[in-house]
Amino acid sequence: MNQASREPAAIMNTIRRWPLLYGLAWSLFYAVIGTIFIGIWAHYSNLYPSTVIVSIYVVHGIAIFIGSLTASRHSGVRGWFYGGITALMYCAVMVVIGFVVYNTFMLDAPGLLRICILTLVGAFSGMIGVNTSHN
Repeated sequence: MNQASREPAAIMNTIRRWPLLYGLAWSLFYAVIGTIFIGIWAHYSNLYPSTVIVSIYVVHGIAIFIGSLTASRHSGVRGWFYGGITALMYCAVMVVIGFVVYNTFMLDAPGLLRICILTLVGAFSGMIGVNTSHN
């Protein structure tokens, strides 16, 4: 195997070829960082559970915004499409994690509404991202 293909830079260049995967990687990165930050914040302060839940939703929204923005910037075309699909992929990953780890997510009306809202956030940030691309 070629030594260059094992380097982290080579891996990121491979992921950059597919804007959806690149945006999803950034979304998951910011979601992990935000979740760790909120976990530390909740541990060292007196937060109500409702505050933690709202904070996690905000982190998911920011993660989808950044990931969809990144995906659409790298695609250069159809920002709403790449942003929306990136958001749907992120939601699918979170639903799978919810089913496997805690079995907390239910496919009921509020859950589907959250997915629709986050998809709209992704589509909107995709429109912003494609118009701010360097191409």
